[in-house]
Amino acid sequence: AKMNNVRDVIEAAARARDVARYKLRWPVSDITVVSQDDAILESVAYLEDVIKDQSNTKELITATEFENLTFIAKPNLKTLGPRLKGDMGIVQKFFAEAKADGIGNSIKDSLDSTGKYIVRGEDREGNLKEIELSVDDVLYETELPDDVVSAEFNGGNVFVNTKITPEILSEAMARETIRRIQDMRKDMDLDVEANIGVMVNTDGEFKELIEKQSDLISEEVRANSIVIFDGEACEVCTLKGTEENADDDISVEYSKEWEIENHKVIISVVKLS
Repeated sequence: AKMNNVRDVIEAAARARDVARYKLRWPVSDITVVSQDDAILESVAYLEDVIKDQSNTKELITATEFENLTFIAKPNLKTLGPRLKGDMGIVQKFFAEAKADGIGNSIKDSLDSTGKYIVRGEDREGNLKEIELSVDDVLYETELPDDVVSAEFNGGNVFVNTKITPEILSEAMARETIRRIQDMRKDMDLDVEANIGVMVNTDGEFKELIEKQSDLISEEVRANSIVIFDGEACEVCTLKGTEENADDDISVEYSKEWEIENHKVIISVVKLS
């Protein structure tokens, strides 16, 4: 059962990413799993590392409700209409202003804690009136923050934070670069264990993004050396195994130009062992 719950969560997170067109290769800063079911929350906590790995998230949060929802309060015409009749306009005007002012959350908090909310306004004759609303008199719509996407699963919801921070962007671009180098390794028909040297020639912006991640890139693609530079030529950037000292067991480097998120990236790979 634990595994089923976790599978549901991972699939929901993937669906949420699809809605946002946010690639699984790119990490996200956090995913929140919301459920009223303790068994689900326990499963998620127990297999946290599996979910973090499969859903590519830095942080996994479990909760019984999502903290960052914006509530938009609306009058319940079914209960209020018959009761207020001509004074309905006061309430409708109040809710229109409440929506514009974004005070739906405080209306909900007040009703949740005290069970009532007082609306003040003028009737058609200009008399000041107080109307007491109960919990049943108010309906809510919810809005997510701009960068959050959600998806339902059996027993709860998953909320994925797709805000791209500089750290996230840096790792995402490194992952894109890794994918291209892995493709080049396949083209070269390299053994899984084979070590390579890598040169990346790109623009200054992309260089800065992936430089911080050179250890990650090296590890993932089995590169003994990696040189990242910007500009057409790089005098000092020779890799072991270029043509001057090429012998039978070292293939001359293979270069390919890629386009990664609107950046031109020329990657050269040489087999070292």
